[in-house]
Amino acid sequence: MLFAAAGIVKAAPLERRADAYTDLDILNYALTLEHLEDTFYRQGLEKFSAEDFKSCDLDETVYDRFKAISQHETTHVAFLTSAIKAAGGSPVPQCEYKFGYTDVQGFVALAQLLERTGVSAYDGANQYIMNPAYRTAAATIVTVEARHSAFLNSITNRSPFPYAFDTPLSLNEVITLAGGLISSCPYDVGIKPYNTLTVTTTSEKKDKLKLSYPNSNDNQYAYFLWGSNTTSTQIGSNGEIEVPKEITAGDVYIIVTSDNSPPSDSNIVAGPAYYSVPANW
Repeated sequence: MLFAAAGIVKAAPLERRADAYTDLDILNYALTLEHLEDTFYRQGLEKFSAEDFKSCDLDETVYDRFKAISQHETTHVAFLTSAIKAAGGSPVPQCEYKFGYTDVQGFVALAQLLERTGVSAYDGANQYIMNPAYRTAAATIVTVEARHSAFLNSITNRSPFPYAFDTPLSLNEVITLAGGLISSCPYDVGIKPYNTLTVTTTSEKKDKLKLSYPNSNDNQYAYFLWGSNTTSTQIGSNGEIEVPKEITAGDVYIIVTSDNSPPSDSNIVAGPAYYSVPANW
């Protein structure tokens, strides 16, 4: 399957467009993210055993599924590497990472974030892919990433498909999320991250949040992205906000903007940050 897929894109010429992203840029962007996921799963499965999973009420089947996900990510890295070389490019190497988990629960929680972000990354980058063969290849990866995300949600008693649509993120937004897990890189990713946004809960129901980020002031807004929906709320002087009532349980991204208009490169102050709205809030 790997070599057949590589053959799809082998002879495809690269095209430069006015927005400065070539198809090769997008392939290396995808490889940057796949390296991160591949390393994450390999390190986690070296650290934790099936018995460790069982001690957290996750049976051996779950552990086996994690091994399968790890194999998928390794295959994605190999495929993208081959495709980039076949197109005459230089595949980016892996970076050094700081995942920060200390137990199985933390490993599973971070896996959920990585897979969810992976889906948003491919969805957001699709618009820049000009060659139909590359676009098809990316689509065959993102559907698998979405299955990973659904599985990881289901084992923690969350909806495997909370919304009718997924949430695309821009390249800058994804690199902002991924950047917090990268300690150093032997190359310049070439994509500017936004300021880091930290979200903490301030109420038992988890419907009130505190946002921490650089360059805060009293005239900024928190934009919530979930599914294909967006809504905003003005940020209080102490950085506190309430989760809008129209958001039901599920994954959301929060972005701080300098005005009450949809997030764009011209008005994003910080973020995105990931937040999971609990089912009983």
